[in-house]
Amino acid sequence: MVKTIEQLCPRFLWTGSTEGKKIVPISGKRVCQHREGGGLAIRKLSDWNEVAILKYYWEIAARKRIPWVDCILVGGAATVAYRSLNDDFFGGNHGESATDILMNSITKLRPGASFYSSLTESSLGEFPNPSRSGNLNLVTVVVELVLDDLLNAVIVWSDNLTRWEKEIQILSVVFFELSPSKLVRLWWILIHHHACRVEKQWVITMKALILVGGFGTRLRPLTLSVPKPLVEFANKPMILHQIEALKAIGVTEVILAINYQPEVMLNFLKEFETKLGIKITCSQETEPLGTAGPLALARDKLNDDSGEPFFVLNSDVISDYPLKEMIEFHKAHGGEASIMVTKVAEPSKYGVVVTEESTGKVEKFVEKPKIFVGNKINAGIYLLNPSVLDRIELRPTSIEKEVFPKIAAEKKLFAMVLPGFWMDIGQPRDYITGLRLYLDSLRKKSSSKLAIGSHIVGNVLVDESAVIGEGCLIGPDVAVGPGCVVESGVRLSRCTVMRGVRIKKHACISSSIIGWHSTVGQWARVENMTILGEDVHVCDEIYSNGGVVLPHKEIKSSILKPEIVM
Repeated sequence: MVKTIEQLCPRFLWTGSTEGKKIVPISGKRVCQHREGGGLAIRKLSDWNEVAILKYYWEIAARKRIPWVDCILVGGAATVAYRSLNDDFFGGNHGESATDILMNSITKLRPGASFYSSLTESSLGEFPNPSRSGNLNLVTVVVELVLDDLLNAVIVWSDNLTRWEKEIQILSVVFFELSPSKLVRLWWILIHHHACRVEKQWVITMKALILVGGFGTRLRPLTLSVPKPLVEFANKPMILHQIEALKAIGVTEVILAINYQPEVMLNFLKEFETKLGIKITCSQETEPLGTAGPLALARDKLNDDSGEPFFVLNSDVISDYPLKEMIEFHKAHGGEASIMVTKVAEPSKYGVVVTEESTGKVEKFVEKPKIFVGNKINAGIYLLNPSVLDRIELRPTSIEKEVFPKIAAEKKLFAMVLPGFWMDIGQPRDYITGLRLYLDSLRKKSSSKLAIGSHIVGNVLVDESAVIGEGCLIGPDVAVGPGCVVESGVRLSRCTVMRGVRIKKHACISSSIIGWHSTVGQWARVENMTILGEDVHVCDEIYSNGGVVLPHKEIKSSILKPEIVM
């Protein structure tokens, strides 16, 4: 005998047609109602005494008009089939053909295994209120149950796909398999949410534009070897910090607005594109277009008719990247654009963003005010609706001076105060300060990544492939890159030592950046914002006081005051 959900779950009263089921406990309190859309609503079995409801979104297969699950989890070598109580709802009986399609996306696990997966939701085409496309990051546990009778999973449809019941922490879905012996193997999937969802799946389908810029002259001589975004900061390329933050909140494509060495950038990032599972493309300028022109140039890449907002980031900015909070802020105020602002001690040096304190609505911008009007400045992180693109012409344009003031005048621009640290690391002194702030933040969030030991002072980041000799004193605020060799008796503080560097015995380095594959000799002293380019050799017992040394140079005499060595 075939048992339906109604028979297996007698504590529920099922009413209405398949197209519009209500699931109502006997007590009369409504649990949920489904109409057009996609989902499963299933009560736990008799020995599990809590109700769990899942809006589990489906995708229409390209070759067959049937719903299928992007990621189905089963144990062993089970075959998963799909059925509904009313196949006519999908335009015919597709139970058998569904099996083939479902098998294409099966992940085989042992019962009890757990893993992170990404489930896809996308448009249901002909249905009145299609769901938005997106992924849902989950931790999934597979539990195997065996029944003597067939269980039909009931498909019901919801007209409220943008609303998430955030209070529900455990959701479930049931599938079945008909074994050769006609027994039913029931797969019960428990899904534990790891992130609070937003009402619209913006996090999932979003794109981002990173303003990479040009030649990086302020960070020379480092940028004579690689484009500025590929200069390491805390042992990884600057731009990778941003791409990883964007990936973490579900951004699927990053567009680099660049006018200098795009092929170098893309070739380098190709490895990370595969590793991170995020698309990285380039929008190349033939002339400098400022901070707004690149958006117009990338219009076709950014505007895919989804209506979703997109991020714009300045590649020089390092911070905690509270992007998820920014999405929620943008959604809440309902304006056209959101900008992130940070508070500074001396606002007279910057362009100040004056806002309405209660709402964050931007009232005006004041460039380097002589009297105090506020202490919030533009942090170089934006979340913009596609309509902003219609405001920008394809020419050299400033988004801060020409676009944002117009949106603010229409009361559609809002500013979110950035929590945590922020720094524009586009020049050496700020780079060193930014490293201190970053390592301090890392201490609070993920202290296990920092080095420990009797030779470590304060916050220090050391790549696992680096070698540190005996009697060294490292820190505070130091990053030692991969493949570095720090010989015995060395003192390092407030500095970055990049990949492949050798620091010889008893050398002392502070407030400096040592470029790739350079060598600092025995008893040498390097300090006061000395910047060594790639493959620089500082001889033994040399003193450098603020020297900026171009790549492939040998320093045989001391640099007593800040100067450029060519």
